[in-house]
Amino acid sequence: MNGRSGLSSARITLFVIFILIISIVGVYAFVRSSNARISRQFQHYESLFSQREYGLLAEELPGFIEKHPKFEGIPKAYFYLAVSLQERGDYRRALDAWQNALRLNRGRDILHRIYYGMGICHEKLNQIDRAVESFSNCFKVLPDGPFSPKALYNLGLLYGKKGNLSKAVESFKMLLEKFPNDPQARDAADTLGDLNLKYILKMTSIQYEVRRGDSLKLIARKFNSTPEMIMKASRLKSHLLRVGQTLNVPRPKFTLEVDLSDRLLLLKYKGFVVKTYPIGIGAPETPTPTGDFRIRNKIVNPTWFSPDGPIPPGDPNNLLGTRWLGISSQKISLSKGYGIHGTTEPETIGRALSDGCIRMLNEDVEEIFDLVTVGTPVIIRDKVERRIWFTPTQGRRDKDVSSIRTGQG
Repeated sequence: MNGRSGLSSARITLFVIFILIISIVGVYAFVRSSNARISRQFQHYESLFSQREYGLLAEELPGFIEKHPKFEGIPKAYFYLAVSLQERGDYRRALDAWQNALRLNRGRDILHRIYYGMGICHEKLNQIDRAVESFSNCFKVLPDGPFSPKALYNLGLLYGKKGNLSKAVESFKMLLEKFPNDPQARDAADTLGDLNLKYILKMTSIQYEVRRGDSLKLIARKFNSTPEMIMKASRLKSHLLRVGQTLNVPRPKFTLEVDLSDRLLLLKYKGFVVKTYPIGIGAPETPTPTGDFRIRNKIVNPTWFSPDGPIPPGDPNNLLGTRWLGISSQKISLSKGYGIHGTTEPETIGRALSDGCIRMLNEDVEEIFDLVTVGTPVIIRDKVERRIWFTPTQGRRDKDVSSIRTGQG
């Protein structure tokens, strides 16, 4: 009896072990099959993301994430969801997805992208301080990353909104010096230039009390300024003045530097670049001369004395546009006819097609015209090697607008 009972127990044990093995194999096969199914589903989402099917992803990914929270692809799923929601303009939900992606991801490349996305959402939700923090982190985590130029540009705009001029200028300057060939650099240069000009006109201004017989031209001539700068700094809407009126009179000493190879005109202050402008230059057979020049005359709406005779201002055939700044040097007289002017052919800017003059867009030459006086240096070089942008700290030793009053005697 004992022998048979032992044999029976052994068989039962073997049977139980067999069943357990079958069960384990079955569970393993089921789990493996389930994981394979989940992976295939996630591969489908990856394909949708590459095809930019953001609508489908925004609808389906939340359910997938909730159903499979432990799936290894969940960090990437949150990333796909954040991008999809952001592209659809659902910035609040996108921000939640970005925050989950930030919590689950670790690589610098992905964090760089996540912080940029968070910055966009915060900005759209008018959360300016948080947007600044996110864009700053985007740049810090990967300074040479693909989203760094955009992050720096957005930082500059946001600091400008906050009224922090020095930080705004610093951000734009960093973008231009670190990513000079990035498409965002042109916009940054324009914005930085406008900020620099606003600051310099204020920084170099004195206060002047209008006296009997004064005019903007007389005041400008007295202080080596221009009527247009005085109007801008004093927020005047007309040339009419009244006795006793207080004006802000900017007195910056600008220099113009022309880079023929990059086809740029640089407005400089104390050796630093304030703003840049695209230009057209002389054709190979009539090249723009190099050297040290000075502005000798300024003409509004100039007549063009063409080979076929004079062409009046406003005529579409007048290639000089709306402004003329005649230049000369010790070797090249004013009669040679070289100058900086506007154009009726804006498509020629950036090209070498002129008879030796420097062409600018009309709106650009009008701005330059308002900022420079007769006698302003104009330096023309084949290549300007050293190009350092102005920042507000470089002008702090100048007297502030409110510190000087003149015109009393």
